[in-house]
Amino acid sequence: MQNTTKSPSLFKYITVIIYDLFLLFGLLLFITVIISFLNNGNPPSADNIIYKLFLLTSIIFFYHYSWRKSGQTLGMKAWKVKLVTLNNKPITLGQSILRMTLGLANIVTIGLGYFWKYTNKSKLTLMDVLSKTKLITL
Repeated sequence: MQNTTKSPSLFKYITVIIYDLFLLFGLLLFITVIISFLNNGNPPSADNIIYKLFLLTSIIFFYHYSWRKSGQTLGMKAWKVKLVTLNNKPITLGQSILRMTLGLANIVTIGLGYFWKYTNKSKLTLMDVLSKTKLITL
């Protein structure tokens, strides 16, 4: 597919990630406070697998709902970046989960997948290519 829109800079990628991490931290903290309140003021134990799965599900819901509804999380809206699929259809849950997983892998590998955009004409990152999505600048 021909790249007809401008790809965000690496700086924008990083700022969107940081912005969204603050939002996610607030969301997860809010969920933990509610669970603690419902548990008579006792926080969930660190080894509680149901609690961890609930937090993971909340993260997946946050991203997938935002991407499916408008193509943007709040961080992406602030920095005028949008996620679109390469076939111009709504993003699927599988694409969302793959993109989140690859995004985490990118963070762990100090952004290796983001530098992929400088190796190809279409300016797609490795997670763009593998998830068949891309970020565009509005």
